[in-house]
Amino acid sequence: MSDSKSDSDEQLSATESTRLTSEFDSRQTVPPEPTNPTPDPVEEDSIEEIGAYRVEKLLGRGGMGNVYLGFDKGLERYAAIKLIGEHLATSEEAQLRLATDARSAARLNHPNIVQVYAYGQDAEKTYIAFEFIDGRDLDQMIKAQGHLHLGDTMKFIKQAAKGLLI
Repeated sequence: MSDSKSDSDEQLSATESTRLTSEFDSRQTVPPEPTNPTPDPVEEDSIEEIGAYRVEKLLGRGGMGNVYLGFDKGLERYAAIKLIGEHLATSEEAQLRLATDARSAARLNHPNIVQVYAYGQDAEKTYIAFEFIDGRDLDQMIKAQGHLHLGDTMKFIKQAAKGLLI
């Protein structure tokens, strides 16, 4: 009896391992296909590099600054680079918030949470480099579809909850 339980435990572990490997393999480490046929220009100040990253394009704008697609030349992988905005560059509170965000996120390790690759300053520009995962975010999906089906909504809530439980 204990042998059959042991075999089923090994089988479950192999199944779980395959699922986790599959999730990990879906993350982008090769050049992403552009989701926007006309990418935004980098920005007026023409940021070409920050830290170890070659800046390729603007991904989005937010209250604290901009997020760029960057390529790590040394490790040959893409990253999302959150760069603090010029309007907050001299704010000690904003600098502290970004540092706290970076340290907090760097302590987390879960398939449903992006990894922090780097935090630092380059030419007085403070940044965090995160794992880049290509595709649409939830906001883009809702805008495109108008609403989400209940099954999809439950799937996304479950994924977010798994990330929060760590």
